[in-house]
Amino acid sequence: MSEISDHLKAIATATKEQASALQDVNNAVATIDQGTRQNAAMVEQTSAASTNMAGQASQLRGFLSAFRLEDFQASAQKQEPARKHDGVLALQDGG
Repeated sequence: MSEISDHLKAIATATKEQASALQDVNNAVATIDQGTRQNAAMVEQTSAASTNMAGQASQLRGFLSAFRLEDFQASAQKQEPARKHDGVLALQDGG
């Protein structure tokens, strides 16, 4: 009878150890899930920021297309070395 009791105690102890180990695994999975969700949110934010930045870059290209850099460089080279250039770019439309 004592042998059966020992086996039952061993089974109870093993069951408790397995339950504890399963709880640890469950906690680890929850932590990984939380990290994955945070990463997904950051990816979404980064994507939105990239899209916004691409739109701003496009708008900036449009603004800059109004200037003729060649004329600006040529006029800067013609000026006397002692004079400072005021940094104003010529508009393409002549204004």
